[in-house]
Amino acid sequence: MTTRAKELIWRFGVIAGIRKALRQMTDTHEPELLETLPGRAPAVLPGGARVASVFIDWDVNPVIVDETKLLEYVRATRPDEVIEVVRPSYLRYLLQEAARNGEEPPGVLLRDTYTVTTSLAREALENITRALEDGEVRFSELLTPPDDDSTPPVAAATS
Repeated sequence: MTTRAKELIWRFGVIAGIRKALRQMTDTHEPELLETLPGRAPAVLPGGARVASVFIDWDVNPVIVDETKLLEYVRATRPDEVIEVVRPSYLRYLLQEAARNGEEPPGVLLRDTYTVTTSLAREALENITRALEDGEVRFSELLTPPDDDSTPPVAAATS
């Protein structure tokens, strides 16, 4: 095995470990973030360097839970849209309309969904690296949530 391959392997191993820790952190603490995030908020390191913006994008997505009921509904309301199955273009339309007007056709369930999105600031990686190298932030802090009674080092303002 080449030296380069060994270098890549240990980096991939470390990244895999970080991903696992981040998934666990996200799964555990995302509900808390959903309750407290004021819309869009800057992610600011303790020293004041901005590294990202975090925001929540809410959406309603219809989910087909009973295709038989849905097919019966479409047969009764728009039989011209039924082939062997509901025509895909009409199914997309039907689901979009369900999401838009909040009405669930038989066999469809509307579910609220969300995504928490983080947009990195222009020099985020450099700022994070510098904060880690200077000891401003310890790596273990990145994966450990703050205590309930702790306050953020820099007040998060919405933008």
